Amino acid sequence: MTSQELYALLEIPEAVRVQFEAWDRERKMVVDDALYDRVLHRDTWSDAVKEWRVRLGEDPDGIAILWEMLKKALVSFEEYRKRGIGQDIFQATMRFSTRYLNDALKQTGRYQFIAPWWFPRELSLVEFRVGTLEYEFFEENGNRMIQIHIPSDADLSPVSLDASLEAFENFRKTFFPEWMTAPRVCNSWMMSPALPQLLPPTSRILGFQRRFTLRNWDRETNGVLNWVFPGHKEISEALPENTSLQRSMKAYLLRGEPVGWAEAVMNEDMGRGTDGEDRSC
Repeated sequence: MTSQELYALLEIPEAVRVQFEAWDRERKMVVDDALYDRVLHRDTWSDAVKEWRVRLGEDPDGIAILWEMLKKALVSFEEYRKRGIGQDIFQATMRFSTRYLNDALKQTGRYQFIAPWWFPRELSLVEFRVGTLEYEFFEENGNRMIQIHIPSDADLSPVSLDASLEAFENFRKTFFPEWMTAPRVCNSWMMSPALPQLLPPTSRILGFQRRFTLRNWDRETNGVLNWVFPGHKEISEALPENTSLQRSMKAYLLRGEPVGWAEAVMNEDMGRGTDGEDRSC
């Protein structure tokens, strides 16, 4: 696969693609093999990405590091092929970069890539998008788990969730059979015990939450702001009220009530639920 074919496969926005194609002709990458090797290992990838950004210098919108990371995604694509993992999974997984570009355009009026710290998961083939959800193979202190991530464009209808979960079970049975007994865990504001007070029982978010059993709840963090109120870092009257979730959560937070961030483990039967309202609430 060529760089141009990759840009087309991922539907990179034209303005960004034109810049990438110019750099393909005239720019040298700053990442070398030694640094890239560190990017591919969980215990070193955070510091490696920081060094990568330092080497690049001025890159306020993250477009230059995205260009280099997509170059390395071509190496990942070859590994997909060696393992027999389909191009459809590669496309869905790597399109997280396109999603971030488009989300930034909506929020700031310009294309930005703010998630180079996340890309090592995709480059090292430890995270895959299968259907509407993303699944990360995570091991710490000898304990294995599958971390479930919810993309911003995820369809949380029961039909889509069931299809994704079942497809992933087939995926890991085929390509990661040694991980079949690893529990499925979700760390997200969507697991917060506060949500039943903020959403109607038919909410798709609550339907998703009911598939899990709560394990830990961090009441102090305000990380939820990044997801429900993009661009806002503090709880204040300035928080937008464009959706019913924003309105109810804003009032809740202003009263000093915590939403926080929670960890939950998926029920063994995957907690099949009933349909509800759209996740935009």
